This record gives sequence, C-alpha cells and structure tokens, in this order.
Amino acid sequence: MVDYRGYGYSEGTSSEDGLYQDSHAIMDYVLQMDQIDTDQVFIFGASLGGAFATYSALHYQDRVKGLILQNTLVNLERLVELHAPIMKPILPYILTIKLPTDERIPKIKLPMMFVIALEDEATFPTEMFELYDLAEDSAIFREVLEIPGCEHYLPWYYGGEEYDQKLTNFIDMSLQHSGKKSSTSFSLTKSISNAKGSIQEW
Repeated sequence: MVDYRGYGYSEGTSSEDGLYQDSHAIMDYVLQMDQIDTDQVFIFGASLGGAFATYSALHYQDRVKGLILQNTLVNLERLVELHAPIMKPILPYILTIKLPTDERIPKIKLPMMFVIALEDEATFPTEMFELYDLAEDSAIFREVLEIPGCEHYLPWYYGGEEYDQKLTNFIDMSLQHSGKKSSTSFSLTKSISNAKGSIQEW
C-alpha cells in the first residue's frame, strides 16, 4: 500500500505532475522487487486512482499483464461538470488538473477489466461504460463486471463471490494469453474477509 505525496504519511504537496512522478516511482519499485514474480504484475486503480493506474499502464504496458479499473473517471473536467453543470462554461479556464483517462485508454494494448458499481454517484457508471467503449480497439480483450445496488466505495463487498471469481478469471485469462502459467490460487474475497467483517459490524 502506497501513500501518494501529500497523503497519509507521505510528505510534500500533491499535484498532477507530482502524482505522475509518484506513479513512476511506484512502478519502478514494484518491478524490481525480489518478493514477487515481476512477470505477473497487474495494475489496479479505483476512483481517482484509476487515472494514475491508466497512466501507469500506458507507460509500462510492456512490463505488466493487465489493467483493472474500478469506478473511475473519464477526465476531471467531465466529472466536475457532472457534479456542477453550472460551471461548465468556465471549467476550461479555471481547471488546471486534467486527468485525461479517456485519451490514454485507446493507446493501451493490454487486457482490461472494468468494475462498475451501478449506483455510483461519485464517478457515475456512465463514465465507466464510456471508458469500456474507448478500449474496444486497443484492448487485447475486455471484461466488465456490473454490480447492482452498489455505490462508489464497496464493489468488492457487494460483489461478493462474483467479484472474487471475475477478477481471478480475468487474471488467469490474461496470464494464459501472455503464455504465463497462472499462480492465482488465492481468493481475493477471502484476502479481505477481515475488512468485510469490520464493515458488517459497523
């Protein structure tokens, strides 16, 4: 788990360029780790993290096996417009952060999976469906998981075993396509069972 600059225990001030630099630092670190098989690396990005996951996938697509996006945004201008339509005329003049995920997706030649919470009112399901469509020509193959009744933050919780199985199958298929033998013998759902228990109690 990594804290970007300006978040958690990391020092500094966050900026779009700074977060892109952090994305490179994270990927460079992961890809030289002795504790993992660096030939079986996948990039996962949820919410705002999806923008930086897509950036990383674009720049490291020859080193990773797939991209998984969950409830992320097309670009920041569109997201602000959806939440505050009255600001649309002035956004090009005042918004300095772009996060152009929609421009990057068509350039990524990897297996891609899109996890979509159908009741998401933070980044909205329509944004994810648009990204899915934008990957049609570039993705080696695409998978989508739609989760009814689910809001922004908890697809893994509401998706349950289906979430677990779909992501595991996606990883297996991606590794098979690349000629690698899958090592996904773990359960994604079981690996976060303690967190699920805490949420249920809360």
